[in-house]
Amino acid sequence: MIRKNRLDYIYLNESHFLFEGQQRLVYKHPLNADYLIKISKLVMNKWGSVDSISYRNRYRFLKYFLIELREHARLRLQYTPGQVPYIFQKIIGFADTNLGMGLIVQTEKDKYGQYAPTCESLLKNGLINEIILQHLEEFLYHLLESDICIYDLSPSNIVYSYTTEIGHHFVLIDGFGDKRFIPLSFYSKRIRRYQRNKAINKFRNEIQLS
Repeated sequence: MIRKNRLDYIYLNESHFLFEGQQRLVYKHPLNADYLIKISKLVMNKWGSVDSISYRNRYRFLKYFLIELREHARLRLQYTPGQVPYIFQKIIGFADTNLGMGLIVQTEKDKYGQYAPTCESLLKNGLINEIILQHLEEFLYHLLESDICIYDLSPSNIVYSYTTEIGHHFVLIDGFGDKRFIPLSFYSKRIRRYQRNKAINKFRNEIQLS
């Protein structure tokens, strides 16, 4: 049994829960409001217990976890420290939690300090205007010019963030990397650009953006 008073891990409960994605649950960092903690749903029910994690779930956990980390690491090799494009959510590090190993990321916020809304929520609530469309076009332009591989450019993976230094801007918070068994895009700049173009065109069609 995991004890709450241990100092080498972060204890998460229902009060910290924020969002649920396809692969992960997202929690507030209980000690730092500028951070979020992403927990994989594949292993969290087994973590810290006597139950074994199935080979299938262990494989899928490592697959999706390493896909994202590998792409972030490859992207950062292209830039000097601190110069990675602001359109990508920043990974802070890892945390041991009572729910399993967590990925700590920077919290994206709106102008009022609340959690940045997703592009999906802006569309559903009819909040897209000409200014936001301009910011979205800027995001897509910078995304196309950034040498990164994307497998899921859905509206739910993009948030409308704000900082005093940059102002309003869109940020990609998930969907990095190549999920194929042989990730050819990791080794080919041409394939990465082709996949970005494909993802962007699919996104435009999905939100009916010409």
